[in-house]
Amino acid sequence: MGNLTFITDHRNGEPDILTPVKDGELTLHSESGVFLTVKAPKDGWTHDLLVKTYSKIKFVEPVDAKIADGWVGSTEV
Repeated sequence: MGNLTFITDHRNGEPDILTPVKDGELTLHSESGVFLTVKAPKDGWTHDLLVKTYSKIKFVEPVDAKIADGWVGSTEV
């Protein structure tokens, strides 16, 4: 399938979707359901930490990533 792409980088004129949820749990899920839940680090999630930790994993089926209730990435981006 592919790698997980996070859309949490924040550029001028774009909404900041990460800051409001940065202290929430990260969940990775597929059509089969949630297969990974990770508590936020002490200082909260950052775009760089998410990319460095999870974007190099190859997934064999479509995967979505959420922090708290906010969608933050997918293999379908």
